[in-house]
Amino acid sequence: MVDVVKGRVGGLDVGGEDDDVCDGDWDVGGSVREAPMEVLSEEEPSVSDGGVAVAELVDEEPMSAVEAALMEARAEAKKSRDQLVRLAADFDNFRKRTVREHQDAVRRSKGDVLCELLPVFDNMERAVAYSEVATDVQGVVAGVLMVMRQFGDTIGKLGVERVKSVGEVFDPTVHEAISVVETAGVVPGMVATEVLAGYKWGERLLRAAMVVVAKAPSAEHTERGASGDADGERGDGQDMC
Repeated sequence: MVDVVKGRVGGLDVGGEDDDVCDGDWDVGGSVREAPMEVLSEEEPSVSDGGVAVAELVDEEPMSAVEAALMEARAEAKKSRDQLVRLAADFDNFRKRTVREHQDAVRRSKGDVLCELLPVFDNMERAVAYSEVATDVQGVVAGVLMVMRQFGDTIGKLGVERVKSVGEVFDPTVHEAISVVETAGVVPGMVATEVLAGYKWGERLLRAAMVVVAKAPSAEHTERGASGDADGERGDGQDMC
């Protein structure tokens, strides 16, 4: 506690900066008359032991809330990490299973095709064995033709078909032109000869047919052909004579 005492001694102000606070008279040589005094006190708040405990509790409550939130966030992060690890493991297992199933499907499909082609191979072996001892050439040819028809039927059941070429308009999507021939017997732009057969499997082209495309004969070729015909007629006449 701070006490401030203000008064007047011999007409002089003693203590204090404000004259209005205390207006008393002090006689030094005579009797002392007590002047009214005003005590200005300024109390500083005292903190007792109980107050300190309350303050500590107030400070501890926010810290406990922060720690709880931090622990909850850590638990959520651990849960999310565990989920990601399990998801990655599941995806890896799925990828391996898909690759294995794809490989098994490829092997099964190849096996099915080979099983369909084995009878054709068996008949081809029989035809070759018969040709070694046969004296009838026509019989061997008939056996080979039979094997070819069987092969065509087998690949037909598998969805494979032969590309049409001779007599068809040249189609660059299924035909591969290896040569051009000038001829008057075939319409220009059409396939005149098939060198190697082509095959399709559904909408997929397995192999393009190699063909020779017809071209309109040039004037020189036409004149050469006409002169050859005339020479032939003259020769025929001379022979008759």
